[in-house]
Amino acid sequence: MKSLVFYLLFYFYPIARTIFTVVRRIFAFLSIIMLIGTFYDEFSIDHLLAATMFFAASLGALILQQKYTTLLLKLQPEDTEHSFYS
Repeated sequence: MKSLVFYLLFYFYPIARTIFTVVRRIFAFLSIIMLIGTFYDEFSIDHLLAATMFFAASLGALILQQKYTTLLLKLQPEDTEHSFYS
C-alpha cells in the first residue's frame, strides 16, 4: 500500500511542483506590487493587509511544496533510486 501511494504521488509530483512554484511566484509578485502601490497611493491598512495575505499565500505554497517532497521521501520504497530536489 505504501508503494502504491508513493507511485501515485510520484506521478503527480511534476504537476504539483509546477503549480506550487507558479502560485508562489505570482503571489510573491502581487505582494511586492501591493507594497509598492501602498507607497504611491494613500497609505491604507487595506493595501498592507492585502500584501500580507499575498505573502502568506506565497509562503503557504512554499511550505506545501516542501511537505509534498518530504512525504515522497518518507514513502519512498527501498528499491527505488529516485531523488527529489526542492
